[in-house]
Amino acid sequence: MMGNRTNDAAMTTLALLQSDYPLALDLFCNSSYIIALGL
Repeated sequence: MMGNRTNDAAMTTLALLQSDYPLALDLFCNSSYIIALGL
């Protein structure tokens, strides 16, 4: 699970660096939802 979160964070950062805000927002929301379920 931690590996998935780290990967999501990396993908979100990469999307932001590429100015792909919709994708970054989508990844961020999805990873936050998964983390919330994990808690």
